[in-house]
Amino acid sequence: MPAVLRILWQSGRAVVTWGLFLRLVVAMLPFGIAKIAAYILNDIAEVIRGHALAANFWHLVAAEVVLNVSSASSPEPSTTPTHSSPIDTLSTSASGSWSRPHVSTSPPTKIPSSTTASNAPACRPPIASR
Repeated sequence: MPAVLRILWQSGRAVVTWGLFLRLVVAMLPFGIAKIAAYILNDIAEVIRGHALAANFWHLVAAEVVLNVSSASSPEPSTTPTHSSPIDTLSTSASGSWSRPHVSTSPPTKIPSSTTASNAPACRPPIASR
């Protein structure tokens, strides 16, 4: 076992156990949502065929709502930073020294106004009328 994991386990077995359990629960949420949705759709299909609504239909709908709300509120790693600091704007050059990334101060290049749809080159020659 790696030393870091051993230190974590020795410092708080309950925290590590709950962390692993909750990760498993969060990982299984999409499967549970899909399975309950399948049951709901099957019950709706049975009603369309003329059968009675299943007794547990509204329990399934409530479970679906609870799972979706809990899935939406579960913490997920963010791919976008929530704040910006001066350290975030630094980059490393090939030599290993820290420098700020280059930011252009010149205005953006304008597209010449002479290029319009009417004088743009055609992809194909025009079709001759019959």
